[in-house]
Amino acid sequence: MPEGESLEEASRLLQRANQDHFRAPLAYVPDCDGDRGNLVIWDPIKTCSVILPAQIVFLLSALAEIGYAFMSGQMTHETSNAVIVNDCTSHRLDEMLSVFPIRIFRVETGEANIINKARMLEHQGWRIRIMGEGSNGGNITRPSNTRDPLSSVISFLKLLYFRSQSQSIYDYLLAQQPEPENQGSRLQPTLMDYLSLIPGYITTSAFEIRSILTVHSSDQIALKQRFETLFVEAWVKIKSRLKKKYGIVNYREQNFEGVEQRTGFGPAFRTGDHSGGLKIEWLDASGQCVGWIFFRKSKTENLVRTLVEMKNGREEDEIEMREWLQSLVGQADSQ
Repeated sequence: MPEGESLEEASRLLQRANQDHFRAPLAYVPDCDGDRGNLVIWDPIKTCSVILPAQIVFLLSALAEIGYAFMSGQMTHETSNAVIVNDCTSHRLDEMLSVFPIRIFRVETGEANIINKARMLEHQGWRIRIMGEGSNGGNITRPSNTRDPLSSVISFLKLLYFRSQSQSIYDYLLAQQPEPENQGSRLQPTLMDYLSLIPGYITTSAFEIRSILTVHSSDQIALKQRFETLFVEAWVKIKSRLKKKYGIVNYREQNFEGVEQRTGFGPAFRTGDHSGGLKIEWLDASGQCVGWIFFRKSKTENLVRTLVEMKNGREEDEIEMREWLQSLVGQADSQ
């Protein structure tokens, strides 16, 4: 997996490449069959390499492709524009792409689901520039139908070098900030400049071994129904604490099955084998999503992956929320 320690060698090589003076902005590491890859970037201010999480690699790739399409006139407010991602792609993406005329569609994890959704939407007249599983870091840039880490590299080069009427994608994003910082235009923005614009979130890595639970139940219908019962009981007990600590006042459930996302609580919003992911989105007083909890059982093994995200959260918040989610899933499995 191109995650964690698998990226450390590339980090050291990038460090060596920039020892004397700044030469290389990034390095990339593909997986064994070359369909996914993550990137390591160079921080010219601190003169060190920075390993990017998979979610950030996809986010920056999407910013590059959507920003390039919009600023070059290929995407307009008059066209129906879409990005397709998997169920546990970070909501950083929604926040950052909100300055473009784009709609984000989420589908069940699986590259085939993303491709199938793209074909359906394109048949309906939607224009799709980029899609992929943000939780895995891989992206598919149209007209391609497969993931290729070199696509991410090309996207990152657009962040660095594309300009429209002397304005870079960074300049455009900076101008859209509600209170632009005194950073000013960059003759040559760095990838670290783009990182500085990304809102703060803490998200469980899809490769975090502690996010995986072993369960006994193979009945996914019953497992989800028991989880929902336990969740409602737990919500009554913790909602005041969630409001005080995170500003969470409500929730909504999302169910993912193949190319479909259904908003609603309970089995009425699931069909078929119920084997897709279940997500609870945390909502603030304005109804905005400020985090989520998610679980999905493997279709081949008695394993459940649990992921959480918290806006403006810290590492301890992610651990606390993930362990709370795992306790509910564990109780649902034991009943």
